[in-house]
Amino acid sequence: MTDVFIDMDSTLNDFAKGYLNYYNKMYNANIKLRKKDLFRYEISKCIPGLEDDEAEKRRNIIFSTPGYWTDLPIYPNAAKVVEWIYQNFNTYILTAPWVDYRDCVPEKYDWIKNHLPFFNLQKVIFCHDKHIIHDQGILIDDNVKHINMFQGKTVRYAYPYNAQAMSTHSADNWNQVLSIMKKMKRELDKNGRFTRR
Repeated sequence: MTDVFIDMDSTLNDFAKGYLNYYNKMYNANIKLRKKDLFRYEISKCIPGLEDDEAEKRRNIIFSTPGYWTDLPIYPNAAKVVEWIYQNFNTYILTAPWVDYRDCVPEKYDWIKNHLPFFNLQKVIFCHDKHIIHDQGILIDDNVKHINMFQGKTVRYAYPYNAQAMSTHSADNWNQVLSIMKKMKRELDKNGRFTRR
């Protein structure tokens, strides 16, 4: 069975919305960003009027706030699509924890239990260097580096900051992810393998 690796932050969850919820409460602000405003991978550096060093300081505080990683909202339809993928592929969650906050990993586990209760937690991989996964399967991710280095098929969860990624497929939402995954499943069922990239 083909392996599928699914990223969490900004792929399964609406990381920007979750970050801004915390940012606006903690800094008495009313920042609103649309998807088209996310021109940098670091959400903290997309906030207008902040120098990078101040953005990083505030990011570090927010990322280390208890409950932050559990509170991130899941994207619409992500749970039902992941469940379909989970039933049809050998599925893993592949995510990088925030190492400066020791409870990030347990909070990510709690997030999965809350939003994807069917998912076997033994199939969660915590890893910053995702390039070590030299699989011929499928990666669903938003990070340009991870997409470009993956050896198999890729589904880019699309943002302005990753428009230049060398992905096999691109999706703006989880309904589009489902369509792509069903097409790849049909190809595998018919040919037993993917056609060349």
